[in-house]
Amino acid sequence: MVEEYGRDPSSITAIATRHGLSLSWTGRVLRRHGADLPARRQGVKRTDIDPLNVAALYVVADLPIQDVSEKLRVSYNTVRRILIKLGIEIRPRGVRNTKHNSADRIQRRHRNLKRLAALRDRSGGAA
Repeated sequence: MVEEYGRDPSSITAIATRHGLSLSWTGRVLRRHGADLPARRQGVKRTDIDPLNVAALYVVADLPIQDVSEKLRVSYNTVRRILIKLGIEIRPRGVRNTKHNSADRIQRRHRNLKRLAALRDRSGGAA
């Protein structure tokens, strides 16, 4: 794995996939064997997830975080961290099909749609 990383240091995600390992474990193994990785918590930054796609699934498709995580095959917390980093307001748990605070839900959705549109404009209209 260290040799693979030495040939192409931008391919940590591909290395992890080829060996059937998580990114954090791949980062640990590479560090343990002397690979010079960027300082990032215990693992490495994922490059295989499009943050705007995550936001679109959550905001436009109105999917719960759990459904987004299952669809993209990533953890719940990965999706949640991406949404928070993008400035998307997280919906409260368990109120998806209730009328409780429906005005708040509508306002939050409107703010999130505006935020997503601004993010898309800034990135050139992708997603």
